Amino acid sequence: MLARASLSLLAAPLVALSALAAPASAQTTRFVDKPAPGPGTGTATDPYTRIQIAIAAPTPLDGDEVLVRTGDYVETLDFAGKTLRIAPASPTDQVTVNPTSLGRAVTVASGEGPGTTIEGIRLRSGFA
Repeated sequence: MLARASLSLLAAPLVALSALAAPASAQTTRFVDKPAPGPGTGTATDPYTRIQIAIAAPTPLDGDEVLVRTGDYVETLDFAGKTLRIAPASPTDQVTVNPTSLGRAVTVASGEGPGTTIEGIRLRSGFA
């Protein structure tokens, strides 16, 4: 009886510690601001100048987000298999993406996950 009580007392802290363990990867937010001096590092104080640069950043993880400041971005977006959220940096930011050709404004065709989203961004002169 004493042995069982001792084992359960030892196991309880291990269960509690495993519940607190952080996931292997954390969400990262990248920022984009067209008029910023480029190309930037993607931070709030040194944003990228193009949305596609933020998408193509070398270490994006599933669940990362790209927050875009006001501007008319002439580029074509390709998620390239990354599950990202792209949205305006604030509710007042007005963001428009004009594709560089008459083709697709956005491509999501390389196995991106269900969390892939574009919110609050106007797509113009192309198709998605």
